[in-house]
Amino acid sequence: MTTGDPEKPAQEFGGVEYASLEDSRQPDLYAPVDYPADAGFPPPIYAPYPGGAPGYYPAYDPYRPVRTPGTNGKAIASLVTSIGGLALAAGLILMLVYVALIASGWSLV
Repeated sequence: MTTGDPEKPAQEFGGVEYASLEDSRQPDLYAPVDYPADAGFPPPIYAPYPGGAPGYYPAYDPYRPVRTPGTNGKAIASLVTSIGGLALAAGLILMLVYVALIASGWSLV
């Protein structure tokens, strides 16, 4: 294995020489951390991008207030007009019935 030459260290397979295990020390995982006395301000907290990634749907925010859908003005106008139209049609029909009754000689009193 070795030739016994003291000036030339013996490395048989060209491997790397590591320190012995007796000299290595493991760090103490339960040792207290040494924080500085004046750490200053905490690191800044950055807000997420407001619209999500560009080209995608906006990010879902479960705490965002939901706006309830309002009443459509055209729907209300349509309802009022249809009720008015039904009343007008009923009035015209009744008017024609009473005109026919009066013309035939019937008395309404």
